[in-house]
Amino acid sequence: MRHGWAVCMAAVSVVVAVSGCAASPLPQQAVTSSASAPAGDVVAKAVASSLRSQVRVAATHAITTGGVTTTITIAGVYDMRSGSGTLTAAVPGGAIDSVDIRLTPDVVYLTPVSGQASGTWGRSPRREVKAHYLLRTPANDPAALLRQLEHIQAVERVGEESLGDVATTHFRGTLGQSTLTTDLAAEKKKLADTVLGLMGVDRLPVDVWITGDGLVARVAIAYLVGDPDASGLSSGFILDLRVTTDPVRVVVPPWTSTVATSDLGGILVG
Repeated sequence: MRHGWAVCMAAVSVVVAVSGCAASPLPQQAVTSSASAPAGDVVAKAVASSLRSQVRVAATHAITTGGVTTTITIAGVYDMRSGSGTLTAAVPGGAIDSVDIRLTPDVVYLTPVSGQASGTWGRSPRREVKAHYLLRTPANDPAALLRQLEHIQAVERVGEESLGDVATTHFRGTLGQSTLTTDLAAEKKKLADTVLGLMGVDRLPVDVWITGDGLVARVAIAYLVGDPDASGLSSGFILDLRVTTDPVRVVVPPWTSTVATSDLGGILVG
């Protein structure tokens, strides 16, 4: 598609304009470092710092096809250092309209589990959990997206912007195809490669907002294939992070309430 890159940029702009995440903001901070340091260095440093933080998470994934938009919301808390957290993903009107996810360094737990009694938790080794949708991460792990940002290229400074009460500097760069698909299950990676091929691109634009104290506040990424009001597709993901000093506690369900499962591919789980 000749204008694939311009379409990607337009998709990001639309998603950011119409989507909002409801994470509670930190007090406003002045952005002081972004203007003088190279843009790529600022983003790299912010990603590294954020991967050592504890955060409140609020994300949206909006998918439009056939003129119908489905919006998945994800909220919770996550300790980037330990790889532990609790998240709830929800979609209105779904057969299962919400799932609770508990992540430990080694195991992912979630409930409800299709075909199991209420109160049963599915469990799966963390290393085996993959994403099944382009732009999503395994079990909605926010650190996985930050790790993708470690490979951001062609970073430019867009300008200073406020996200609610939080003063930030907005940066824009690109993520290559291998980075975008690194966490996908094998069969979904093939599908994502096909989608990007139809768009005529091997990278997507990604927008990053960084606070004055050098932490990632928001990440936005999107793509558009054809006309989403017809048979095409638009998909946009926004992740908001806010540092918290509250301890992140993950209560592991009793072993007798869990069942081993490999069925972690639903739209709510990533």
